[in-house]
Amino acid sequence: MPEVWSGDLSIPAAMSYLPNNTTSEAKVDETTEVPAEQASQPEPEPVATQAPEVGSAEGTICSIWGGSLPCSYVLAVARCESGPDYYADTGYYIGTFQLDPNLHGWRFLAHGWNIWTNGYNVYENSVVAYELYLDNGMAPWPVCRYS
Repeated sequence: MPEVWSGDLSIPAAMSYLPNNTTSEAKVDETTEVPAEQASQPEPEPVATQAPEVGSAEGTICSIWGGSLPCSYVLAVARCESGPDYYADTGYYIGTFQLDPNLHGWRFLAHGWNIWTNGYNVYENSVVAYELYLDNGMAPWPVCRYS
């Protein structure tokens, strides 16, 4: 039959690694001084004062990423990837987050989309990019993740 816990919180002598104090005159420090200085903290980064406009490409991107990362960071990665054009076609990689058709095309198909026709859509490209982020962190953007 398994042993049932009795609720006793004391440490059995066999498990005690502390030396046995046999004298009754053991002394304990009454107080310990705590330094008054607080460790210095870095200044918080400024928060954007204006949210992206609803219905804009930036607003779409930020609403999809939903606060998982700061909106300004996600937009910086998108700008780094696609340059000034969120609908970028660089010849191989596609759209806002410059997704690879061979690696990420199946993710579009899972939504009923085609990477060749829907990959340039900011909403659909951002949805797939966000799924990539959930699975892999920022690894799919090895350079721009440092934006």
